Amino acid sequence: MRCCATWRRPSARGSATMAVPPGSNWAWTNSIACSCVGAERGLGDAMRIPMPGTAMMKLAIAMLLGGVLVACGADRDERARELVRVDAFHQENSAWQADRLERLMRPDGWLALVSRDWLVPGRHAFGGGEAVRYRFDPAEAAVGELELVGTRVVLHPLPGHALRFQGAGVVAPMDLTPPDAGASPRIGFDEGRGRFEVIRRGERFALRVMHDESPTRTGFVGLEYFPAEPGWRIEADFHAHAPGRTIPIINVLGDEEATVNPGRIEFERDGERHSLEALEGPDGTFFVVYADRTNGRDTYAGGRFLYTAPPEDGRVVIDFNRGYNPPCAFSAYTTCPLPPPENRLDLVIDAGERAYAGPSPAAAYQLQ
Repeated sequence: MRCCATWRRPSARGSATMAVPPGSNWAWTNSIACSCVGAERGLGDAMRIPMPGTAMMKLAIAMLLGGVLVACGADRDERARELVRVDAFHQENSAWQADRLERLMRPDGWLALVSRDWLVPGRHAFGGGEAVRYRFDPAEAAVGELELVGTRVVLHPLPGHALRFQGAGVVAPMDLTPPDAGASPRIGFDEGRGRFEVIRRGERFALRVMHDESPTRTGFVGLEYFPAEPGWRIEADFHAHAPGRTIPIINVLGDEEATVNPGRIEFERDGERHSLEALEGPDGTFFVVYADRTNGRDTYAGGRFLYTAPPEDGRVVIDFNRGYNPPCAFSAYTTCPLPPPENRLDLVIDAGERAYAGPSPAAAYQLQ
């Protein structure tokens, strides 16, 4: 980086060049005499160049050199600060990826799912064997019975099978009716290695089962990411919608749900403006379901998810390095939301989590 200019004074004998400050009666040559790296050498050269033998001129040169060295020092300080910022960015991103992996691998994480069966009216057994209505492995016999009457679901334990809830045995009928769009309490079986719950999706109820020995969990091959880039951490504008506004979100089952839509996020990339509709997340955060031009090729075909921190003064940071695959990328027994039309970006977002390289979700236990 060049950092001081040279001046030339016309002379009948020719032109002599030296480094002098603006404001003198010398004329610009529009050339450079020294650099930050070689500033000291430039001063020596300048001192050897023929010039008026006045103390004032030497003082001016010394002052100019002092300014050059200060500027060069400021440049070095700024470069050092930038290296610290970039290093902190990569450390934070690595920590986020480690947390993402730990959550996914938990015994109650998405990889542990082994079944999702829609309930039908009446009282029916679930577990292993041919005589049950809701069958899944690795159970070898019926685990219990579920009774659906209208919008109420009741668990009936069977003798000889240890079902547990919050550490205590379940020995009497228990209400497992889930809240709207939520899940019932989880019940343990198989000495704690398995867990099940009842979920509600629209007007339907389903039995969802998890087990430590799920093939999607034991056969998990890890996560892959695009190289993290600070440039994909974008400070965006946030435009709040009227309180209570919702947006229709369709899931992979075709169900539509009106979802709280607090506002729109607008950002710029390569000179183009893009926008995303934000969904309500926990503690004032935003949840974003988005699609881009990498889907189906480098990333999961059904889009990706990410969260942002709450907005401040009409601004919000959206970090595409933290875009991640929905549970449906790993398991056939999830009900993931799909990106709304407003969030399908005409943009290649080569940041965040890549397509899962392991077995297809169809490789999970196939239920009857």
